[in-house]
Amino acid sequence: MDINNLKRVPPGSSREVEIEDSGRCALLVIDVQEYCSVPGVGYHKGVSRSEKQYFFDRVESVMVPNIERLLKAARKSEAEVIFTVIESLTKDGRDSSLDYKLSGPLLVPKGSRMGKVLERIEPSEDDIIIPKTSCSVFQSTNLDYVLRNLDIKFLVVVGQLTNQCVESAVRDAADLGYLVTVVEDACAANEQSIHEGSLVNMSSFARVKSTSEIVGELEREKVPSLSEENFVKLSSTRNTGEIECSTGNQNSIIKESDLINGVLFGLKLAGVKYLRHIMCDNSSQIRGKALKISTSNVQGFKRGVGIVEAVMGLPLCGDVLCEESTTDLNHMLTLVPDLSSLTPVPYSTTNVNVYGYLCKKGGRISDFCPRGFLKRMITAASDLNLGVAMGVEIEFQLMNGGSYLDDTTWASISALDNLDSFLNELDSTLEKQGVEVLQIHAESAPGQFEVVLGHSKDLMKIADNILTTRQTIRALATKNNFQVEFTPKPSTHAAGNGQHVHVSCEKKQNSFMAGVLAHLPSLCAVVAASCSSYDRLKPGCWAGSFLVWAEENKEAPIRLCENGMHFECKTVDNTCNPYLAIGCLIAAGVSGVKQNQILPPKADVIEASYEAAPNLKVLPQSLSMALDELKKDTVLEQALGRGLFHSFLAVKRRRVLDYESDRGGERALLNKRL
Repeated sequence: MDINNLKRVPPGSSREVEIEDSGRCALLVIDVQEYCSVPGVGYHKGVSRSEKQYFFDRVESVMVPNIERLLKAARKSEAEVIFTVIESLTKDGRDSSLDYKLSGPLLVPKGSRMGKVLERIEPSEDDIIIPKTSCSVFQSTNLDYVLRNLDIKFLVVVGQLTNQCVESAVRDAADLGYLVTVVEDACAANEQSIHEGSLVNMSSFARVKSTSEIVGELEREKVPSLSEENFVKLSSTRNTGEIECSTGNQNSIIKESDLINGVLFGLKLAGVKYLRHIMCDNSSQIRGKALKISTSNVQGFKRGVGIVEAVMGLPLCGDVLCEESTTDLNHMLTLVPDLSSLTPVPYSTTNVNVYGYLCKKGGRISDFCPRGFLKRMITAASDLNLGVAMGVEIEFQLMNGGSYLDDTTWASISALDNLDSFLNELDSTLEKQGVEVLQIHAESAPGQFEVVLGHSKDLMKIADNILTTRQTIRALATKNNFQVEFTPKPSTHAAGNGQHVHVSCEKKQNSFMAGVLAHLPSLCAVVAASCSSYDRLKPGCWAGSFLVWAEENKEAPIRLCENGMHFECKTVDNTCNPYLAIGCLIAAGVSGVKQNQILPPKADVIEASYEAAPNLKVLPQSLSMALDELKKDTVLEQALGRGLFHSFLAVKRRRVLDYESDRGGERALLNKRL
């Protein structure tokens, strides 16, 4: 037998896994009861507070208040709450373990008040209370049976004593296959040194976290319900079929069901038949399902559509799960609509688009959700009051019958004249969809144009707008019998197609920019997400090839613009998932701010070849090299989270393998899939 097979665990497996599904989490509160916790009574009969000052102070001022916080978060997130108390099944305690009989004895007769949980953390009506007669609750109760019936995966343990009943339960729970977390400031021992020593012991079996950290995990946002946040007002006319969408705070006196019925009625009045739920996967393909609009399907409208989790582990080339992906073919998620993103589709008036979150049972956003990741990163930047805003420039090329539509040069007026009808239709269609277009001009490559979208602090809408713009350009090109090219570098003899991101910060922009620059080698894997992307990241291609920044120099990957008003990341292209790209840019920038990073000296001159600049660090020259950098980047790994990080790596490693077997096929594949 191969010993390596015995050691094998799934890719990315770790004990350091956050609570990713509160519906599969239980908070276990051990022995926080009258008998164990109050001076002068029960086990401490005859013991004054001063004799065990540390313990009683710890219980009253630290442990119990933190358990209160955890109970509130657990109940709000619909996690299970389970209390264990020392209490025998008999009046004389004859059923207690030998250890308990020898320890004092530890005797709480059946039905005694001493078995009651402390009033400050009194169980609610539907909490589970399990009496125990042994140090480890797993040895004298059916707790394991109960946890398995509840489908519990994550067990959060608190209570007393840290080094006795808590530690015994933690060791047994780990052996039984639960992912255990000990909340260090919600436990108590007789002495601080004993408490700390026990935490060291348990760190080999469990995560050791603070109350604030676990509350943060439990309170990780669900998708807001319509009545909480996403009041969508629709007005329509039968003549045009146009829909106007706006969002705002909803008055709580309006029932959610009535609001949904109103939305459905407004959509049907406008002639809309289908609500298209849209997402973007790790291969950057835009996927979705169309839900038939019906007033009899209110729950379906609210709930969303089913999406198999494995979609985040599918490669660009087809629907075969990548081997190293951490996604599960048998696990279903739900694509829950964010109705604030409701977008009309003027080129297909029977449809309305809505972007959504991949959610688990219970409505929690899945760790595999790119849009959920961006939501977390927006919150991280908001917590620092950075005032981050972004704008995007999308480049593309138009063809007809395989030939580019014109061969004019950069900013040519002739190009605008030649395609005036198409470009005007593109602008008006995007305007109807709520996408602000600031500028359109011809770029240098044949048939190439650039659409400049508005600069905004609404970073989620920026990402949504990128997908809307890509879909609209493709749809209108098809309508006009054109073909569209979004690929990064169709020709070695002409400029490539980028998706430049402009970033501004009201505060600490230089540190934010320094963070982006420091992480740029690993960011490349996310923002330049195809193998052919690296044909564009070469000297002389105006996309960046060296790890430098400069002022107003288009050869720099990070370019400071307009006297420092904002900076441009030129490495980004259309093969990226915009939620992942923008989210990772924020994560890198926030890291720079938190570390007070300082920009290195700017590059005054950027050479036109690698040989001419031997002392400059070069950006990754292939997707494989960029993935190697990403794999080492702990900041981006922690930001993305285990599921998204490892599934993304798996999908992109597969892209590298497929490219190596068919280098010439990627351009056609990208044009077909993106």
